[in-house]
Amino acid sequence: MKSAAGSLQKLTMSFMKSKKGAAVIIAIGILGILITAFSGKSGSKTGNKSLSSVNSFDTSVYISELESNIKSVVNGITGDRYCKISVTLESGPEYIYATRSKSSADESESSKGDSYQKNTTGKDENEYIIIKTDSGEEALEVTRLPPKVKGVAVVVKGGSDEGRASAVKSAVATLLDIPQKKISVCERIAG
Repeated sequence: MKSAAGSLQKLTMSFMKSKKGAAVIIAIGILGILITAFSGKSGSKTGNKSLSSVNSFDTSVYISELESNIKSVVNGITGDRYCKISVTLESGPEYIYATRSKSSADESESSKGDSYQKNTTGKDENEYIIIKTDSGEEALEVTRLPPKVKGVAVVVKGGSDEGRASAVKSAVATLLDIPQKKISVCERIAG
């Protein structure tokens, strides 16, 4: 047993003295720290919050991301790094919740003289599927649709040039899947 333990210790020491061995040990250490850090945070964050607060939607962050994406596209077209973008939304996000459908049919019969009539009427009912959370009961969210863009204003150097304005409108319309009439392109005054 002593010779096996001694051989293992020699092998370990020679591995640690090599550059690859040191890099592997450091990588394993960093990986262990990251796993510990993230596993501790995720349990405490979602453990006490309701589903709606974990899945909340921040409209201002959404607008900022849209404006940033549009700005990079407009910059690529015009070369203007200082262009200004403003996005307006029609409303907030649309939430779609899981539902359970119930169908029932009522049949009725009637007769008048020689005629006989059978009527069937259907009745459909939908109810939301409710789940229990730490904060109470909530409807089960299936999906969340992003807000619809109402319009975009682009202020860019050379915006008064029809060709440049047309290229910017076309790109923004494609990017956001909105009609060009909802996009305004104006000349940026140097400064």
